[in-house]
Amino acid sequence: MGEADENSARDMGRFVNRCAAIERHFGCVVVVVHHVGKDPSRGGRGSNSLNGAADVTMLVEKTEAYSKVRIDEMKDGREGQEWTFRLVPYDLSATFEGSCAPSPQPVENSTCVVEILSESGKAQPRATSKASPPSGVAGDLHKIIRRAVDEVGTTTTDSAAVPTNVRAITREDLKRYCNTMAWQDEAEPRSWSAQLSNNLSKLRDRGLIGFDKGWVWQT
Repeated sequence: MGEADENSARDMGRFVNRCAAIERHFGCVVVVVHHVGKDPSRGGRGSNSLNGAADVTMLVEKTEAYSKVRIDEMKDGREGQEWTFRLVPYDLSATFEGSCAPSPQPVENSTCVVEILSESGKAQPRATSKASPPSGVAGDLHKIIRRAVDEVGTTTTDSAAVPTNVRAITREDLKRYCNTMAWQDEAEPRSWSAQLSNNLSKLRDRGLIGFDKGWVWQT
């Protein structure tokens, strides 16, 4: 990434294109390791371009005894499968015995190998019973709304439509977050407003958000 901004859809788009170029040139799979934000349910930090381009996304959570992997999103397969593993220390001393010449630099004599503790099973009930998350332009907007509500949402509003004790954001805050995260930034102003309204309606029809003239909230 260098000096690129992980919050910029344009910069992340360039990163994704370079990953695709590596895949085509070497005929390989590119695995990108990313970090989640403070709220893991919102996925990876920064722009949603990375998630949108991935064929599969896996969330790895570490505990004291083991680590757990869950398939969060997959384009051509089942989602929600989980399994556990742990990293076991492995001594490399024997590997370097009898080498032709001593290394001028000190060699780390240990590494780790993966030990699978449980095979991947069926998707967990919570993953299969819920509706699939929105994708495409509406999905990107939904993630932006979740982030905005998490960071600047308030339960003090001047709207009777907002449910009691539910955090909401103003339309202006939503537009500001959309601009910051480069949501549809190449659209003309009139087209941009129409797309915002259409996709808000799509999300409301799926029961994911509510909105009125001034406020937007999650349901």
